[in-house]
Amino acid sequence: MRGGLCWYSVGNADKLDTLVDADTDLYIPLGSCLTPTIAFKVIEDFFRNPLIKSEIVEWVNADHLDWAAVY
Repeated sequence: MRGGLCWYSVGNADKLDTLVDADTDLYIPLGSCLTPTIAFKVIEDFFRNPLIKSEIVEWVNADHLDWAAVY
């Protein structure tokens, strides 16, 4: 279950510590970006069952990432 926590997909584990500004002051781990094909499959899984994280990708809890560079 998602449990109300913030989760990021793992597209490239080596780049999870690289934070990028995805919008004005909205930072995301670069390694959480997925290819469009995989992202679409994750979205399809979400629509099938929004309470369960897709098993197509790995997930990392936001609390386990280093946000010191931006906050």
